Amino acid sequence: MASIVSRSFPIAAALSLLLAMSPASRAADEAPPPPAREGGTSRLEGTARIGRRTPAVGATVSVRPEGGATPIRLTTTDEKGRFRFDGLSDGAYRADFRRDGLAPVVKSGIEVRFPFRTVIEITMQAGGAPAGGGAPAPPAGVGSHTLRGVVSILGAGPAPEARVRLLRTDGSHDPRFALTGPDGSFAIDGLPGGPWRIEILGAGYLPIRTDLEIAGDVAVEARLVGQPADYLPPPLDLLPQERPVPPPGW
Repeated sequence: MASIVSRSFPIAAALSLLLAMSPASRAADEAPPPPAREGGTSRLEGTARIGRRTPAVGATVSVRPEGGATPIRLTTTDEKGRFRFDGLSDGAYRADFRRDGLAPVVKSGIEVRFPFRTVIEITMQAGGAPAGGGAPAPPAGVGSHTLRGVVSILGAGPAPEARVRLLRTDGSHDPRFALTGPDGSFAIDGLPGGPWRIEILGAGYLPIRTDLEIAGDVAVEARLVGQPADYLPPPLDLLPQERPVPPPGW
């Protein structure tokens, strides 16, 4: 009589053997692992008000990494006091709010984390040091630095022929000027370190004005916001714009 030999395998071992023999399993082993999820970018947005109810229209908002000098992102608040920055990487940021006639407001330690939106609300008060004023400027720096940037229009792409002006807040150097190109880019070279004020102006758009401390090359991303129909420009905007004077012999 033929004998039948019976052998038993643990269930887990049997399943592993069957999976290893299957074509699908072999294909999975040979396929490369799925790529890791790339880090995304997030949005920082909010509202600036004067007191409890009045929108702070036309306030310049500058955002930069906490403890870092660049890149700097600039925009202005709209007719409802709203502002928005897209494409921020994870990290901590500092936001600076300035408008002539209002006390500056600085908010530090703003955490941005993908994929969440970060929303902040700012209250501004009348009075205080206007943009460009305040504490005495530090001594003039040395070196030759470059300010490069791109100016765009909210919802409309690049801003060609926007006027960029840099003013030395301590009066130690002549103003510097640039016009943005067709792609909205500009560059100003040969800047000594120290305190400067940047102005970005475009016809029909709210002006961007804020202070910069230049201690090295700086990158700027600025977004212009359209003027509300009832917007009253400050007296400074009604003055004729200076033009650069070419050197003798040009």
